[in-house]
Amino acid sequence: MSKFNNKLIICIVFALSVGLISGCDNRIIKSNDSLYGGIDAALGYNGLISYRDDLLVYYDYNSGEATIFCSHPECEHERFNAVTNPNPKCPAVSPNGYKILAAFMSENHLYMITQDDSANSMMVYRADANGENRKIIGVISAETILNGYLIYNNLLIFTGAEMAYKETDDNLLGVAFSNILSTWIIDLDTLDVVYKNPIKKIDYNIMYHVNNNILYYIYHDNETEIHEIKCVDLQTFSSLESISIPKHANNEYAYIVFYNESGYYLIKNQNEESVDVVKLNLIDHKHEIVLSELHIKGNSTLFSVVGDYYFINSVYEDTGSENNWQNYIYNSKDKQLYGVDMAYSGVETRFMSYFISADGEHMIFITFPGMQAEYRYMKIDDFIAKSSKYVDLKISLK
Repeated sequence: MSKFNNKLIICIVFALSVGLISGCDNRIIKSNDSLYGGIDAALGYNGLISYRDDLLVYYDYNSGEATIFCSHPECEHERFNAVTNPNPKCPAVSPNGYKILAAFMSENHLYMITQDDSANSMMVYRADANGENRKIIGVISAETILNGYLIYNNLLIFTGAEMAYKETDDNLLGVAFSNILSTWIIDLDTLDVVYKNPIKKIDYNIMYHVNNNILYYIYHDNETEIHEIKCVDLQTFSSLESISIPKHANNEYAYIVFYNESGYYLIKNQNEESVDVVKLNLIDHKHEIVLSELHIKGNSTLFSVVGDYYFINSVYEDTGSENNWQNYIYNSKDKQLYGVDMAYSGVETRFMSYFISADGEHMIFITFPGMQAEYRYMKIDDFIAKSSKYVDLKISLK
């Protein structure tokens, strides 16, 4: 179990490439940048920032050691209370008592985004890298951040929801509420909205990827039959030519994951006993089969590609058992397909809940030993070998 240190955080090194919300390219990674944030943590190269329970804590991957973002030795990290603590002095807690939606490092500053008591309003705070000298710098006019967010060259990229309403005779209130979903890009220097584009379905839009200063993300609109990869120039913030998403023989559109300058997806062979992996070049838009006849049964999905590794999940529909799924890793270097899971360590981990670190050699799992998620850090090869060489990060403070 990690012990908390109340010491001053002098330097925290962050850089991240992820599996589900894809990571960055050949840019120069600044030493303390975060690249990806999720529901309760911003993940980095050497560790993560957790903001679960509305307290900012840094966790080191290699040691599991936890360090609260507070340099005051006697501080008890008391949360906001309108009566007893209306102006919290601790830099590691929410300054206004509202839920922390995001906290991350960019350009040597620690950012915190919280909810507000007004509709379509998220408060943005900026502090020194150790959490001190925190100031409110403005408001983002959205209700919340959905799924995850990406940090790139001091830009915040996320899927945001805005609350909208219109008059109606269908209920007693006379008002109907709805959420408007959009992809947002915010310049963290000015908080200007430099790009905003409506989206239709949040479950198709959780994957953002940057390569060579171009943002790629999946866009589906069933009403207009538009199914494509949106491309945005992150220097001019102009939209580039979109890339069409191919359709399978069963009339479903390919599920595409990104790695460097390519997208990847699976196609099932006619005998349904094997799958091929297809690479989509994001530059010239050409498709090429790079892996043939991987013998995987069931409804398979490619969840990530990094280096020599391909991560696949397959669900079997006819087993009549709760254990109707299997995770696979294909290593193209030794040309072996490995069935993998966390059962050997007493933890169930599906590939829907993991990330790949920037070094391309480690995985950061989200595990569920109890009611709340925890994180586990280990080498990909050790995971394949069912090794006990891993570090569990105990995020819950209770």
